[in-house]
Amino acid sequence: MFRSQVSNAPGWPQFRAAYGVDSFGGDGYFTRAVQNGYNLFYFTPDYGKRFTRKTAADAVHSCSSCHTAEALAYGLVNSDRFDAGLDRRVSFEERVMRCYAGPMDGFIPTLYDPAVRDIRVLARAVAHHLRLSEGARTDGS
Repeated sequence: MFRSQVSNAPGWPQFRAAYGVDSFGGDGYFTRAVQNGYNLFYFTPDYGKRFTRKTAADAVHSCSSCHTAEALAYGLVNSDRFDAGLDRRVSFEERVMRCYAGPMDGFIPTLYDPAVRDIRVLARAVAHHLRLSEGARTDGS
């Protein structure tokens, strides 16, 4: 479920400015989804309790314990790649779901869960700032 009000977690104003989130609008659906993704990514035990059994006492207790926002963006634009271990293509969303279930030791969300969607939207916003795009370039540059 999408919430119209998203809490201001520590560091959000700085992140918002650094990655130009306001270029998508000061207060719109996309901006609020980015903010919710930010909250989930940096403060998983507080904003995504069901997706982790970890606490702040654990060394790895949030998505940002293992990943950076930039790595998330690169993961998004390079997603849907063949995984030899699984012998099939794996989407960005499935990788997020596997992270929640594996390293975070939590509940496995569905593909359509806002916790998966908003992590993707966060990655998309950072990728936009870094001028990364999905897919193969066809313009020869």
